[in-house]
Amino acid sequence: MENQPLSGTKKLPVEIPSSQRVEILLFAAAAEKAGAARVSLEVPPQATIAQVSEALRQRWPQLAELLAISRWAVNRRFVSADTQLGRGDEIALIPPVSGG
Repeated sequence: MENQPLSGTKKLPVEIPSSQRVEILLFAAAAEKAGAARVSLEVPPQATIAQVSEALRQRWPQLAELLAISRWAVNRRFVSADTQLGRGDEIALIPPVSGG
């Protein structure tokens, strides 16, 4: 028997979110400049790391210099700027470190 819709059922509209909240872990100088080890931002759904970086720079301009030389990690792996984010991804900004 073929699958047929139940009589009287209605298709409900699917809501597509216009933004998503992401949390970003900040370390070392980045955390010091932002005044927090973890910050939240609103970004478009399926945003890229480049979009997150720009949103972070706009919200915390004092991070601009560090953003230019830092690396990004998603789910504990280094990623490129064009990496698209998924819901629940762990995002971290890793500034350069020095020492010996």
